[in-house]
Amino acid sequence: MNLANFEHSVDGRIVSRGLEYYEDDCVISLRETKTNRYRAEVEGSEDYEVEIQLSEGGTVVDWDCTCPYDMGPVCKHQVAVLYEIRDMLETQGGGSRQPAGTGKQTDLKTLLSGCRQEELVDLLMILARDEGVEERIRLHLGRDDTDSAVEQSRRLIQSHIDQQRQRDGFVTYARVSTAVRGAEMVLEKAQRELQKGAAMQAVRLALCIMEELIEFIQECDDSGGHISPLIDMSLEVIVEAVLDEDLDGSVERHAFFELLLEEAAKEQYDGWPDWRIEILGVCAKLVDGPDRQEAFEAVLEELGENEGTTEWSQKYWNEHTDLMRLEIMTRLQGVGQAEVFVQGRLEHTGFREMAIEQAMKRGDYEEAIRLALDGEQLDTERGHPGTVNRWKERRYEAYRASGQLEEQRKLAEELLLGGDYDYYLELKSTYTPAEWKRVYPDLLPGLEHSGRSYYFDPYPKVLIEEGETARLLEYVSRQPSLVEEFYPQLVSEYPEEVYKLFKDYIMKTAERASNRSNYRNVCRIIHLLAKAGGVEAARHCVGTLKALYPRRSALQDELSSVKWS
Repeated sequence: MNLANFEHSVDGRIVSRGLEYYEDDCVISLRETKTNRYRAEVEGSEDYEVEIQLSEGGTVVDWDCTCPYDMGPVCKHQVAVLYEIRDMLETQGGGSRQPAGTGKQTDLKTLLSGCRQEELVDLLMILARDEGVEERIRLHLGRDDTDSAVEQSRRLIQSHIDQQRQRDGFVTYARVSTAVRGAEMVLEKAQRELQKGAAMQAVRLALCIMEELIEFIQECDDSGGHISPLIDMSLEVIVEAVLDEDLDGSVERHAFFELLLEEAAKEQYDGWPDWRIEILGVCAKLVDGPDRQEAFEAVLEELGENEGTTEWSQKYWNEHTDLMRLEIMTRLQGVGQAEVFVQGRLEHTGFREMAIEQAMKRGDYEEAIRLALDGEQLDTERGHPGTVNRWKERRYEAYRASGQLEEQRKLAEELLLGGDYDYYLELKSTYTPAEWKRVYPDLLPGLEHSGRSYYFDPYPKVLIEEGETARLLEYVSRQPSLVEEFYPQLVSEYPEEVYKLFKDYIMKTAERASNRSNYRNVCRIIHLLAKAGGVEAARHCVGTLKALYPRRSALQDELSSVKWS
């Protein structure tokens, strides 16, 4: 696509959204980092970085954006930057370049500053005729009380959603990004209120967004991920407002506690424990005395009766709410009482971790080992192998710290045979070189026949560490695709064997290939073979494949583009 007419090569909806971003001066900086390579910052739901590379003729040869959009090759932020680059090149004609938007905004601000009030009112009344502009003006300049502002914001969010509904009330994937525009406007207002110091107003608006979007997420296809980031950013507003140090001991702090506690108990959050827990976590930080502690505990108890619909969800809820209780107890009753509380909640992974850490700090290694062993047994019964391994690692740390060398070695070998290469190095470090020569051969059979996946197997790394290239070649021969990873360790000693492995791998990969992406992968492997020194073998592969698959035009095309220099 070319800068002059890129609109013809991009989805129309993306072009429309990108044009809005460009016209709203959301491209807040733009600079040419190298000849025809541009880096820009675009203001959206957060600030994103865009890079664009042009050819001398204006063709867009490379582009990238840090936003999460993955439903197409070009996003709205990149489109906005393309408009900005085109405008800059047309107006400046290659002269000195300044950050995008800066000149336009400065000129516009100067122009507006010279206007009389009546002129500005007339201008805004004219602009308000355009769709969405009146809503933005009212939201930005509204002087209503908090309740009225929240209700107005709620109606704004709902109106944008309702405009995108189908007859059955559902909002399709393609319309979700437009449906949340009202929520985006309200979030911007909440962020402005926070910057102005109107913390309560900001929090009420953020909660309004969360309530409406949690309802909406159940009535739409949000596989594009537009809603969760808005809820998360609303939570960020709440956290920043509520945890402001200036609120300590204030009436506003108490008001926030009551507001958030009431919010967390609302039915909207049933089935959405993560966001409910986030709100409760902020609320917990506002507990500063027994009365609030009791009120907070009562809500946790009431909500806990309905949150645990499955064993996993009950465990998840209990562990997170107990962490809140622990935080409050540490702050109000002291560390001693908190340690007792931890000991009574060792079924929680995080609490057992804390108990082991406490035991290690006071040098009670036997207690740390006991806690780790109990954790292994408990999670073996639960069927949680990952956590079992975690407790073994903690036990290993206690053996090492307490100088229990034989137990340390035995457990290091067990963890190594379980697939963790790091414990091979740990184990080796406990022996002298002469001792290791006697121990090492006894380890190999267990490692070689472990039955693990090739890609999670410590065996080849051990062979490389020990210089066992013959064994490594035998290992790679069983799975030729591994030649990609291990040829650097093999090719100097076994060049012909490596080239043959590459050729077999290339032919099998080509046999299974069925599209251009697959064919490019075949050519990538051919390049690796040439890089390994097998240029003639690589040429032979190209010729063989061209002869074998004359009707695969895409493959022929890719093979013809292979370069040897």
